[in-house]
Amino acid sequence: MLKQNNAKGVLPTDLKYVNRRTILGIYRDGNPHTPRDISETIGLSRLTVSKATDFFVEKGILTVSGKGDSTKIGGRKPMLYELNRRLAFAVINIDIDFIHFTLFNLYRDVLAEEKLPVNKFPSFDEVEDVVRCGAEALQGGLAEPVFIFGISITIRGLVDMDRSTLRKSPFYPDWKANTSFESFLRFFPDAELLVLDKPSRTFARYILNNGELEPDCGRAMVLFFDRGMGGALIHQGHIECGKNSIIGEMHYMVVGRENGKDVHSGSLITPGAALRHIRSAFPDSPLLKLTSPSFGDIFRSSSRGEPDGIAASTFLAEEMATLLSNINLSFDAEQIFLCGDFAEADENFMSTVKNHLRASWFYPEGYAPEITLEKAPLETMLTCGGAIHMLDRFFERLASLQDD
Repeated sequence: MLKQNNAKGVLPTDLKYVNRRTILGIYRDGNPHTPRDISETIGLSRLTVSKATDFFVEKGILTVSGKGDSTKIGGRKPMLYELNRRLAFAVINIDIDFIHFTLFNLYRDVLAEEKLPVNKFPSFDEVEDVVRCGAEALQGGLAEPVFIFGISITIRGLVDMDRSTLRKSPFYPDWKANTSFESFLRFFPDAELLVLDKPSRTFARYILNNGELEPDCGRAMVLFFDRGMGGALIHQGHIECGKNSIIGEMHYMVVGRENGKDVHSGSLITPGAALRHIRSAFPDSPLLKLTSPSFGDIFRSSSRGEPDGIAASTFLAEEMATLLSNINLSFDAEQIFLCGDFAEADENFMSTVKNHLRASWFYPEGYAPEITLEKAPLETMLTCGGAIHMLDRFFERLASLQDD
């Protein structure tokens, strides 16, 4: 944001910050550029672009990649510059029973990957030990060494992004409140930057970066379901993030009471809840032969026209419609993305949800938000979303660096 003063106008330091961010944005397209090309593209003077380029070369962010074409009148060929491909970052996705590690460069090229198991409900020390092993494996498998500047961590629970701490999580009940992850930096000796977030907002970053939102969509919602559930809210291209860290967390929404206890949305839309419904309605259902049918099993059964599959799909759709109607009271999303288990939803599920929403008095008559099934694997979305988070923070920090 530009700082303005009635007497002085835009402060020079802020203008320099904006210019540097603009110039870096050009280099992020994956191609080498000359200062002259960038000057002509963005309308800044060649001197301004050259000074910024020299600054980034000095900091090790840009490197020379060759020479460009001479001008029509001849002269020396200008230098081509690109982002330093040996500057790297690590994405660490801490999931329920494994930790996935990915090493990537400034162009988001994957340099190395590793996936290691972790115990259910692990202690922090156990997770830390797995991260140590993962860091060693990432760095040990490289053909040539890289400079790992930062790490991006995704973990389930209530996350304080500003402090890079985990406030609380049902998957790590024994961890102390506001657990810090700064200790992970020591496994990456060069690392200076650490960012932390939860899966739902990471999925939202992936969707925003892929340009999947409708051009005129002002409000969107991302919901994911696998062994847990969560959500993120997007308003005019920005992910909502309140200080309480719970914005968009549908799992914690109280939708009723049963036997004197709160019933949360996450206890309704689960394979276990669907299984209980099928057992009561269809005691001889073939689906019961499965120990725990997945949503995919249910949707495939429904697609085949099997009565118990259709019943289970309809049950899930009705619960989803109720959840979305409740959310609409505070955030009327125009576009909804369903990720994970619900990405396999069948036509019966989709039509049932939309019909219930169209009939709801919460919406204008006959209206229902656009619902998109996001087919990308959750692991891919976490890796890409984590990389986007890290790079955004890195380039913001880089553009604001002061001259020596």
